[in-house]
Amino acid sequence: MLLSWDLSADTLGSGRKEGDNSMNSRTLLFLNLLFSFIFLASSVFAGKKKVFIQQKSDLKTIQSQVQKSEKKLDSLIQQQFEIQKSISNYDQKISSDIVITRKLKKKLKELKNEINTEENNLNENSEMLDRTKRRYLGNIRQFYMSTHKSPDKYIFDQDYEMTLSRQIIYLNALFQFDSANIDIASELLSETETKLKNLSGEKFQVSKIRRKTETSISLERSKKKVQEKKISKLKREELNESDRMLMLMEAAKEMEAILLRLEREQAKKEKHKKDKGKSIFASLKGQLRAPCRGKIIIPFGEFVDKKTFLTSFNPGISIKGSPGRVVTAVAAGTVAYLGVLRGYGNFVIINHDNVYYTTYAGLDKVEVTKDQFVYTGARLGNVAENGIIKFELREGSKAVDPVKWIKIDAF
Repeated sequence: MLLSWDLSADTLGSGRKEGDNSMNSRTLLFLNLLFSFIFLASSVFAGKKKVFIQQKSDLKTIQSQVQKSEKKLDSLIQQQFEIQKSISNYDQKISSDIVITRKLKKKLKELKNEINTEENNLNENSEMLDRTKRRYLGNIRQFYMSTHKSPDKYIFDQDYEMTLSRQIIYLNALFQFDSANIDIASELLSETETKLKNLSGEKFQVSKIRRKTETSISLERSKKKVQEKKISKLKREELNESDRMLMLMEAAKEMEAILLRLEREQAKKEKHKKDKGKSIFASLKGQLRAPCRGKIIIPFGEFVDKKTFLTSFNPGISIKGSPGRVVTAVAAGTVAYLGVLRGYGNFVIINHDNVYYTTYAGLDKVEVTKDQFVYTGARLGNVAENGIIKFELREGSKAVDPVKWIKIDAF
């Protein structure tokens, strides 16, 4: 099974805060895989068939997680493709509406010019009709006055009758002419009013269509922004999932390489089967020395983080000591692995008898080398600046409480 590794608030800051622990999760996964594969390498030659089968199952689990990540990535990419198509459709609709809006704007400008022209024509025709009517009325008044002179005039002026007759004929012709002009002016005025009314109606309709098109553009842009936010979210998920998948693949690949290397190295060193009798390390239970002097701030097992209030499982103990204090091996064994992980700093894993392992994380500087045999109390390094050492004791892949193995007065 994959092993757990706790994250204290002092070591990782806010690493446990939801949405901000991707790097810490990778660290946990890497350490779990690392420890599992180291134990697998040593257990193969110790004849622990069940553990080997369990570790193979763990590797399959990781491979299954990689496959799930690949499927999720494919799904995220497909979703992005569909949303991108939707955004493209919105862009096309917006572009089309913008072109229509420009045409409508141009049409409105033309209609406004035509309306101004017709309004001027209307004023001119109204004035012409008014002038024609005044002239017509003036001619009528003049005709009336000319035909209603005193009868005595006929006695003294013999040519007056002929002059009057001619004047009447002239005024009648003028009357007919002005009457026709009035009809023409009235007809022009009526036509201008009708045309002006039609232009105003057309302007209203064009303005209505333009407002509707502009509203459509605003709506499409709002929908486009929603889709853009979705695709941004999907891209972030894709990036996180891709990062996670790569991390899993790299971790599995690195663990496989470590396993192969350890198998080869172990095969060279061990030509004969080791004694399968009782573990020497097991006889030291209750007699181990502490890895360093200090105070246990996080015990073995479940605990509640004081900052995040989250319940976690600690597979070891966290010891608070002075920065620079010496960290030593609790028992004799071989240095199985050295590493550096973000949030943990330098760490050392010691293989005591291919059954029991101890780990020391939080070292400022490692003073041992890979495959080096160390004795009880051997100096491994110093406590880092934060003053915290994370110590674990494992029986195979099972984490056990170190406090039960260490002397009561060791701290």
